[in-house]
Amino acid sequence: MDSARTVLQITQQFAFVDGTANGQPAVIVTLTTNGASTFPAIAQGFSAQFIGDPCNLNQISVSIPRTDQQDTADQGVIVLNSVLAGTLPTDVQLTFLTWVAQNYPTVPVSGQQQTTIKNMQFTLQKNQTSMVLNILPAK
Repeated sequence: MDSARTVLQITQQFAFVDGTANGQPAVIVTLTTNGASTFPAIAQGFSAQFIGDPCNLNQISVSIPRTDQQDTADQGVIVLNSVLAGTLPTDVQLTFLTWVAQNYPTVPVSGQQQTTIKNMQFTLQKNQTSMVLNILPAK
């Protein structure tokens, strides 16, 4: 998490706050003013929570606002790729990027898509107002 944080802060598109989630330490990521101008379709309400020890995360949860407009899906995929690129193991990244690009726009409202890559379980869930990606250790 530390190297991802350093790289993302250099872009000046993401802000980081140390806090807690579910009683565990967490790093909460939001868009800066610069990030909001780059990703205006998802600027209001984007957040990512990296939960657990920064060297051994228990969970990652990303919430991205959504509409039926194509720009929210396009920007959502780009932001997911950006936020997770430095966090996911390199042997998981390419498969994840392909899976999310294929599934993000096609998940139906009130539906979900799920996959397991190596030892990580990825779940995309869509509701009326947001797309949520949860990443947990595979069982």
